[in-house]
Amino acid sequence: MNIKLAFDIYGTIINTSGIKDVLKNHTGSKTKDFIGLWRTKQLEYSFRRAAMDLYVNFDTVTDQALQFTCDELDVSLNEYQRAQIIDSYRSLPKFDDTDDSLQNLKNKGFSINAFSNGSMQSLKALFKNNSLDKIFEKSISLENKQVFKPSRSAYYYLLNELNAEAQEVCLISGNPFDIIGAANCGIKTIWLNRKASTFDPWEIKPDYTVKSLNEIIKVLGQE
Repeated sequence: MNIKLAFDIYGTIINTSGIKDVLKNHTGSKTKDFIGLWRTKQLEYSFRRAAMDLYVNFDTVTDQALQFTCDELDVSLNEYQRAQIIDSYRSLPKFDDTDDSLQNLKNKGFSINAFSNGSMQSLKALFKNNSLDKIFEKSISLENKQVFKPSRSAYYYLLNELNAEAQEVCLISGNPFDIIGAANCGIKTIWLNRKASTFDPWEIKPDYTVKSLNEIIKVLGQE
C-alpha cells in the first residue's frame, strides 16, 4: 500500500522568493534583505503565537511581519502598496519541478495532499493561480485547527484529516522545523534541501534528503 504524501506549501511547492518582482519597485537595493527578513519574521511570529496559544491566521502573521520589515529597513509603503504586496503573496510562483514531480507521484498511485499554515483562502488562490487546484486530494489548512507548525497538535490534525496512522504518512518539506515537528510525531519525512542548507543539529533527522521534488519518487521506491 502506498503511503499518503503531505506536501508543505510555502518554501516547498511555492517559491516565496518569487515576490521579488513586486517588491523591487518599492525596496530597490534592499530587496534581497527585505525578502529574507520578512520570511524570517513571518516564521518567528508563527512560532511565538503557537507557543503562546495566541492564534491569528497566517495572512495576519504575514502582514504583521511585513510591517516589522518595513519599519526595520526604513521602507515606506502606503496602504494601497501594502495591500498590493500582501495580495501578491497569493500569486507567488511554484517551483519549476512541481508539476512533473507531483503528477508522476500521482500516476504511481500516491495520495498527494497539501499541508500548510496558510489560510484556506490563500491556498485556494495560490493553487488556482499555479494550476495546482486539481492535483491535491486534500488541502489541509491549519487555520481550521487554529495552530501553527511545529506544534504536535498540527501533525495530529494532519493524521486525523488523512485518516491515517503516522507510519502511513510521509511529510515533504523544505523547512527543517517542519521535518522535526513531523518526525517528533512518528511521521516519515523527506527534507527538500534545494540550497544545500544545514539541517538543525537536533537528535531528530529526516528519513531522506533530496535536492529536488523529482528525486522523491526514487527514494519512495526504496520503501
